[in-house]
Amino acid sequence: MAEENKGRRLLISKHIDATPAQTIPVDFGRKVQDEAERMGMNRAAKVYVIMDGGVYLWGVFKDRFANIAVGQLDYYHASQHLHALAEALFPGQTQMNDRDAWLRRLLKNLKTWGPKTLMDAIAEAERMKIEDNERQGIVRRESEYFKSHVNHMDYRTAKKEGVPIGSGAMESQCSQNQNRFKRRGQFWSKDGFASFLLAYVWYTNDELTYLYQKAS
Repeated sequence: MAEENKGRRLLISKHIDATPAQTIPVDFGRKVQDEAERMGMNRAAKVYVIMDGGVYLWGVFKDRFANIAVGQLDYYHASQHLHALAEALFPGQTQMNDRDAWLRRLLKNLKTWGPKTLMDAIAEAERMKIEDNERQGIVRRESEYFKSHVNHMDYRTAKKEGVPIGSGAMESQCSQNQNRFKRRGQFWSKDGFASFLLAYVWYTNDELTYLYQKAS
């Protein structure tokens, strides 16, 4: 990371990896781990893995990275789930002001102090008597989501250490990849796409020379 004007931080280097969509999670996890180790993960003072709430991604983290890295839930995905919870607790226009105030307080505290205030609010929400089955189901679902990530929302420490709280760099790269490979009229064979994707990754990482054998 590097610091620009007004304390804004920038990535000073970025290495990408990518696999076809049909890649099974076990193979994907192994490939990402191999690349992370090749890039020096085992020599780093501290390692963060920042991602959204995808269940298979956290399975990869638990299997491959939990013993060496700090797992961090993307703050903006967490906020989306918190909005869904707020809609279930304070439905309709008549409760809009209460809903907005509740959201602002919890989002600010989550980013500034971490998950304690949020988990207290979730415990309170679970004690509420909600007669509507659909709303009750949403509260249950979102409560379980946050409970499963209570150890992945220490944004206060991340901020102190200069670590991003969101996965924007990855989301941006995914958008670039999709713009490159999913243009109108593009069609790929399975093997052709896998080969082209590998070449694209090497090109993006400035490692295209690996495609060629050195002259004897």
